[in-house]
Amino acid sequence: MKYRKQAGIWFTRTMIYVLKKQKSWYGKVQVQQACRYACKHTWIQGGTHIQTVIHQLIETYHLQSWRITVLVGDTSLIWKKFTVPSNKKEEASQLAVWDESLGDGSRMYAFDVQWTGNKQTDGMYEWMLGAYPYDLVIDIVDAFEVHDCLVERIDVVPAAAGRLCPVGEGLLYLVAREEEIHVIGLKHGVPISYGMTAQLPEEAVQWMQSEEQLIVSMLWLDGPTQRWMHAPVRKSVQEQQKQWEIPWQAAVLID
Repeated sequence: MKYRKQAGIWFTRTMIYVLKKQKSWYGKVQVQQACRYACKHTWIQGGTHIQTVIHQLIETYHLQSWRITVLVGDTSLIWKKFTVPSNKKEEASQLAVWDESLGDGSRMYAFDVQWTGNKQTDGMYEWMLGAYPYDLVIDIVDAFEVHDCLVERIDVVPAAAGRLCPVGEGLLYLVAREEEIHVIGLKHGVPISYGMTAQLPEEAVQWMQSEEQLIVSMLWLDGPTQRWMHAPVRKSVQEQQKQWEIPWQAAVLID
């Protein structure tokens, strides 16, 4: 059946992580394989750069006619809190545009909103807004569709991090590669902040050295205790990561 083969693809600045998955006709995962592709072009420039990179990616890993989930997250991603007098998603989405949460209006964005579950005493509701440049989203989708792929979802790093670590309160440091570290503030699986840094805090490096950990791709700074530790990744992801020998960068793509 067409599109039974699936792939999650995480576009970092100069590296692309791919998690290929094949399922049986009744939905059971039969095999998962992680791949890593070094970009020969800076894909985020858009236009033909994206087309070139995605064409090479599909040719290299034989992804023609696969079902695709795309994961993005970088300095182009807007991730911020905003408050509106409604707990309904449709109304919050409409108000997000009018209160200038999507920048200065000079660029169009594809966006989504998520209620944090917090209601303030003045009757306002707290929401998180995630937005990514619309032209980049369209360029990505079009480049895959040329190869008969179905892009079923555009996901963002903070949301994926929330599913990855659904418990606890703290900061998740997700090391995509050297000098590209995604920092997500999480509170019981809800991403409340997002940013990027080029290096880990000195305290994190000292903790890794004390634990004799040369490379840790996911670090956790616990909010209540301010202690560094391994990220509290949900058990099902740990099990799949171990079973299929999936590196942690690609494990972000596990459902």
